[in-house]
Amino acid sequence: SSGSFEMDANTTLRVQSGTMVLDALSTWEGVGSLSITGGTFDVAVDTEIKSNLSLGSSSSAILTGAGEITVGGQFNWSGGRLQGTGKLITSGASVFSGSTKYLDRTVDNAVGGTTTWTSGSIANGTGVYNNFGTVDAQLGGSLGSGNVFNNAGTLIRNGTSTSSTFTVNAAFNNTGAVHVQSGRLHFGGGGTSSGSFQLDTGTVMRIQGGTMALDAGSTWLPGDGT
Repeated sequence: SSGSFEMDANTTLRVQSGTMVLDALSTWEGVGSLSITGGTFDVAVDTEIKSNLSLGSSSSAILTGAGEITVGGQFNWSGGRLQGTGKLITSGASVFSGSTKYLDRTVDNAVGGTTTWTSGSIANGTGVYNNFGTVDAQLGGSLGSGNVFNNAGTLIRNGTSTSSTFTVNAAFNNTGAVHVQSGRLHFGGGGTSSGSFQLDTGTVMRIQGGTMALDAGSTWLPGDGT
């Protein structure tokens, strides 16, 4: 498409098969939502989605392209693939759920943005996740190797049980805060930290691979975890 899309309130445009390409002349207007349940949505132009963006229900659902995509509403990621050289910026309340996901793109969770991750690991890949807001990792699962997680905001580990484990096999670079409130948080991909770590009673943080460097700016806040 080199034309325009205008989405009124309470409407949804769904891509469910084939390949839809928005080239450099395309425009996206209005406050409707975009849902990608299958097929490929290739965005070549910088685009603002003022309402909600949903990606998933099938591993064949792909969001790709060189355009920067800003989501003003909720980003719901339940499966499929984030690809392309453009950045995806989320500033609202995001939910990661469902099945295995594939990250080969840069995603920014902006200041004030909240991501609640309830299920569905992210597989090994080449993506970069930059957290400037809050990520609440509730799942028992993992963030795969080859990816990078840069935490400049707050990462909360909130497991559903004391044995529930979230493993970050990606490189983890922390300039913000990590707070393990329940469950276990494991790191297997190394990284650096000039931020803080806090472990509440009954929780465990484990370094099980790579090299995690705590530099002079790192702090270990009071807590009774291990």
